[in-house]
Amino acid sequence: KAAIKGLIGAPYWPGELTECGGPKELLDLPEGNGPVEIYGVKISWCPVFHPQGCLAYKIELPESTIVIATDHEHAPSDISAGFLEFCRNADSLIYDAMYTPSEYLTHSGWGHGNWEQGVQLAMEAGAKELILTHHDYKRTDADIDDIVSEAQKYFPNTRGATESMVLASSSVGVAAAVAV
Repeated sequence: KAAIKGLIGAPYWPGELTECGGPKELLDLPEGNGPVEIYGVKISWCPVFHPQGCLAYKIELPESTIVIATDHEHAPSDISAGFLEFCRNADSLIYDAMYTPSEYLTHSGWGHGNWEQGVQLAMEAGAKELILTHHDYKRTDADIDDIVSEAQKYFPNTRGATESMVLASSSVGVAAAVAV
């Protein structure tokens, strides 16, 4: 509750959460890893490595399963069994590719991954698609295209996240989208 109220307000947002229209009810996540069901969509979560703590989310729609794992890193050959199972058979795996593998060598422990880690996870989990996101802010579109091309050599169904990218939608009108 405090985190949401802190983000929807000064200095990050021009208005306060209380000024937004409509009724609001902020609830803490239930104990465990879920799932919870909202409008026919199952949502579960899994703790991932980040120095300040972070959760990956799994969104299970009637037509597809999407795993969002940003602000996460894992050492080569060190994917936790629980996280691997959490990602198992995802239709779309959205993965933190902040660094290149060479940059990662000097940023290990910062809580961000690279495309090689994403490819490893996608392959071991049996994901159908890998979407690389959370790129370093200094990267150009051409830089990101190069990173995606490198990843595609090992996992062909890889693409880079784009603003307003729609991944899947359900029959109840709920859409899952990701923005870079």
